[in-house]
Amino acid sequence: MDNAASTLGPAAELRSETLELQGLDCPDCAAGLEKAIAGMPGVANARLSYTSSTLWVEYVPQLMGRDRIVAGVHEAGYRVREQTPEGREEGRSALAFWRRHPRGVATALSGGLVAVGLLLTLLSVPSPLPQLAFGLGVVVGGYHTARSALFSLRSGLTDMNVLMTAAVVGALAIGEWTEAASVVFLFSLANALESYTMDRTRRSIRSLLQLAPREATLLKDGRQLKLPVEQIAAGDLLLVRPGERIATDGVVVGGSSTVDQAPITGESVPVEKGMGDELYAGTINQQGALEVRATRPYRENTLSRIIQMVEEAQSQKAPAQQFVDRFARYYTPAVILLATGIAL
Repeated sequence: MDNAASTLGPAAELRSETLELQGLDCPDCAAGLEKAIAGMPGVANARLSYTSSTLWVEYVPQLMGRDRIVAGVHEAGYRVREQTPEGREEGRSALAFWRRHPRGVATALSGGLVAVGLLLTLLSVPSPLPQLAFGLGVVVGGYHTARSALFSLRSGLTDMNVLMTAAVVGALAIGEWTEAASVVFLFSLANALESYTMDRTRRSIRSLLQLAPREATLLKDGRQLKLPVEQIAAGDLLLVRPGERIATDGVVVGGSSTVDQAPITGESVPVEKGMGDELYAGTINQQGALEVRATRPYRENTLSRIIQMVEEAQSQKAPAQQFVDRFARYYTPAVILLATGIAL
């Protein structure tokens, strides 16, 4: 993947982007998307975190642009969450809600159509009305699954989406409309529930990220300078005023105050801090101004490490699950070929 940079020589500039994705509801889909983005011309590296639903991309600007990366994400069936300058998600209308939850909307519509089809069948309504209801349920509920299956096949993967699409197509081919619609609805419902669960996890992680301030006050040569927390280096001298959150781990070198450490340690009572005492990122200075010598850069402080451990714990798989994933790479295409052979 580093060949993208080498095509323009060692002096080629690399730029990085971190995109927050919407609609990422299965680990297999995440693996396929990461592989597809990493294979785009001009992309040097790509890492996708399924837990936080973020895509980190490093690319050569002369060969690749952010718009083309976003277009690649959209082509895979996902959206990039755009932020306002204040960092709040755009769109709070009803239409925006449906756009943010397409899987849930499709599942609800599919379930309604399946219910209508079953009711028409129980009432002995002649065809093709029941088949029409079931067919619409398959199309609405199976759209996202079929699109993910197509993307997986183009990426050289055979995942659960491919299996479900093959099963539904086979059921329709032999005239089992009820079974096809029911399978589509149940699978779509399972994915919608998983997506809802993961969204709650991602909101929890984002709430941890919001504990840290976006800027810090740097004391340098007798001046006070505002700088992004990402630029803080170990050894920098920071000023933390009353009511401000501490940007990174450090040691008090001037002043005294009480600090609310509940966001990090869970302590219910503020702790007195003075010369030489240690401070944690994300905690809140309450009374007096503090001069703090940073002991770690922003990405290595206590808060960042907590977030990293949470993401790693969410993304790690048990040995049995790892075995099943490896087994499925060979089992899935073998079963499809065997079934095709038996049918022929």
